[in-house]
Amino acid sequence: MRSCSESRLESCCGSFVVTLRGVNSRAVTAPKEARNLYIDAHNHLLMSHAAWDGESPRVLPCDAIRARLETGRAGAVGLVVGGRRAFPHRAPESSWWGTLDALSQFWRGQSEAHRPLRILRTTEDVDRLSSELPSVLLSIEGAAPCFDTPLGDPIAALNILYQLGVRSIQPLGALPSPAFDAEGKDRASSPRLSSSGRKLIAEASRLGLVIDTAHLTGEEPAFAEILESASAPPIASHHSCRSLNGLPRALSDRAIRDIARVGGVVGIHSGSAYLTSSERHAAMTDLIAHIRHVAELVGADHVAIGTDYIDIARIPMDLPASTFMKGVGESGFMSQLADALNEEGFDDAERTRILSGNVRRLWHAALRSTNIVGTAAQC
Repeated sequence: MRSCSESRLESCCGSFVVTLRGVNSRAVTAPKEARNLYIDAHNHLLMSHAAWDGESPRVLPCDAIRARLETGRAGAVGLVVGGRRAFPHRAPESSWWGTLDALSQFWRGQSEAHRPLRILRTTEDVDRLSSELPSVLLSIEGAAPCFDTPLGDPIAALNILYQLGVRSIQPLGALPSPAFDAEGKDRASSPRLSSSGRKLIAEASRLGLVIDTAHLTGEEPAFAEILESASAPPIASHHSCRSLNGLPRALSDRAIRDIARVGGVVGIHSGSAYLTSSERHAAMTDLIAHIRHVAELVGADHVAIGTDYIDIARIPMDLPASTFMKGVGESGFMSQLADALNEEGFDDAERTRILSGNVRRLWHAALRSTNIVGTAAQC
């Protein structure tokens, strides 16, 4: 399959150089693509394994998460550790305290693990990614925790989360936040970034966080604002194609082109309701159809996997067995996806980019070479 990406790829000493258009016109050197490395850009394994309300001990079994990654053959995941309704509390006191509780469970679990997970904090960590060393990029789903804090300072809150290891932020979560203006409290009202939201995105870029546009459809003014203001390519970590499923919450072809224009990546969701236009249980062919659509539209350099997977058997929620596509979360899922891409005519280079290279390149572009000390500037 021939790529029609607007990015320019050049071989350079075992790496490639990506010239990004529309993202401050800067060049970013990314690590050499690695075969047999699989990355899931957005995953809720923490929700699947954490202690829920009233349960103890409140320690995340990181060895169990590592085993799940090894079973599914995922070398790295964007692991959601907080946000709004993205942590193991059904009725938390606040999204800030819920996020801190999830992070506390995670780090306590890391300290007690026999084989701790590798945490991705810097570009050097991304360089060392390997299928033999399961790694996680800690992510916040929704900016609400930064505003829902007794500090009264979203910038200071974001810096605290950064020091706790968070390296990705999704401005819009399941519920609204002050990152969007008063008229943008839901997707139907076409939200814009608020003044505080713009400052938060600027601080996230300064720190070197991945900016995730998931839950935005591309029709909102905020979507264009984020694409133009982010200092590194953004990711829509778990999404689908509106032209295939007809869903208003999915990405239009124009939005996919806009993401590709700035060097960004679209991660394809594994939820049945995202992959099909009916109520049937989605299968691998549905996932491949969305991958192919993005690849044909903007090139294989701009599509990846973001399953949004939750092990529904392990959480106290009433979700049907068909919530996620067949096979996701099971042993060897990523290997099966690689085989399916091969059968669909994607060549080795394209499969490598889709399964890991595109997300790895984007993470590398956003993260900094060293951890930095944050600031407590007012928002």
